[in-house]
Amino acid sequence: KIAAVMDLNPEEKTVQELIHEWRMHITRYHYECTIEIFRGLGEMYTADERFKNNLDQIRDGFAEYMSDAVRLYGRRHSG
Repeated sequence: KIAAVMDLNPEEKTVQELIHEWRMHITRYHYECTIEIFRGLGEMYTADERFKNNLDQIRDGFAEYMSDAVRLYGRRHSG
């Protein structure tokens, strides 16, 4: 879903709602994804070549887009 809206600015409400859904998916199916963990995960999307290569297979530039969108989400949801 997120790759399909990459033409939108990552700050846009639609994108941020999908990023929230992604965080809730992680929490529901894997582990409690606190905002701190989620921010770190967003950083890993580009810092770790394994993450970057995997995400960029979905769509070129997807890792960077996800990282940016998660960083923005984290700023809005930090305590």
